[in-house]
Amino acid sequence: MTRKNLALRISPGLDLRDAIRSIAEWGLGAMAFEAIGPLAPRELSRTGRREIRALLNSGGIALEAVALPMRRSIAEIDQWDDRVGRMKSAMEMAYELGTRRVCLSPGAVPADEIRRSLFQDHLRELANAAEKHGVILTCEVGLEPFAALIESIRAASHPNLAVSLDPGRLVVSGQDFVSSAESAYDLLGLVYATDPEFQGLGLSRRGLAIDWERLGETLEEIGYRGRMTIWPDATSDFLAVVPEMGRRLKVTPRF
Repeated sequence: MTRKNLALRISPGLDLRDAIRSIAEWGLGAMAFEAIGPLAPRELSRTGRREIRALLNSGGIALEAVALPMRRSIAEIDQWDDRVGRMKSAMEMAYELGTRRVCLSPGAVPADEIRRSLFQDHLRELANAAEKHGVILTCEVGLEPFAALIESIRAASHPNLAVSLDPGRLVVSGQDFVSSAESAYDLLGLVYATDPEFQGLGLSRRGLAIDWERLGETLEEIGYRGRMTIWPDATSDFLAVVPEMGRRLKVTPRF
């Protein structure tokens, strides 16, 4: 793996210019950011969007994804129209900025049949919106059951739905990252490089390091050809995390 095969998802609050400068200096291939605060669609003007594209182009950096954190499950009906509107705005902005990937954490799939049906309906609604805006909606899990999300995505059977793999959070929640990757072999749109041993993830677990060689072999077997996206915990120093993660992944040239 080369440095160009790595991306960095920056935490909210980091200065975008400084982050892009560091990414370019490291020689990484791409970056991702969260569409909140000054980078929210309603805050980022057309001029601001053109400036971001110019900054990325000047550093030879692609935009891997735009993420929109959601505090509530998509099974919740409160203010649903407002939340859908925010998501559609993020999709439109992502496309304008040059990426077709929008990340969303839909929440845990409900056990209750009625709420699970609502979750499924809302998932399809968002997938249809993604198709209309020319993007792929990549669903993400925190500590929720990965298998349940995969089941829901397959039930939706929509070409504009994908899933991300987050090894660090899977391990912290007691889930097997290899079997998870294999179960989502044809749905993987993005793979994170997260390691709870040194990144924290807000749930630091000493000794719970990822076997990156094993994961790399699994991704090779299932045909994943995308980048690995380093996602430091918000409390971590990304200037330290990126080189360390690069060493663990054995990227070339070495840091």
